[in-house]
Amino acid sequence: MPSTVVGYFKNRQIFTELQESNLTDYIKKVADIYYGLTPKEVKRLAYLYATSLHLTVPNSWKKIEMAGPDWFTSFFKRNAGLAIRTPEATSLSRATSFNKKNVYRHLEYGRNRDYYSSGT
Repeated sequence: MPSTVVGYFKNRQIFTELQESNLTDYIKKVADIYYGLTPKEVKRLAYLYATSLHLTVPNSWKKIEMAGPDWFTSFFKRNAGLAIRTPEATSLSRATSFNKKNVYRHLEYGRNRDYYSSGT
């Protein structure tokens, strides 16, 4: 006996629940590692993800190479755990400390710390 499916596929839905869950998990992971993504970056990421999966996307997405504002608004309503971030200016002291000497020192410290903590 065939099973009956109750409900409907949402009109113009781009991602399946699993695909959208994967996208949400990735956005959260990036936010933990980095500062977080801006709305424009999320929309561009959604477009790239959809095209990499060979999904059918609206022509408006193809034209601007990012998801539209309607999709973005709905996406954040469906995923209330996500927060929208706006970029902040970098302080002068932070920007000037990001130089070759300090980056090299940080990388060497990390390499030595990993070496000594591994017990070798």
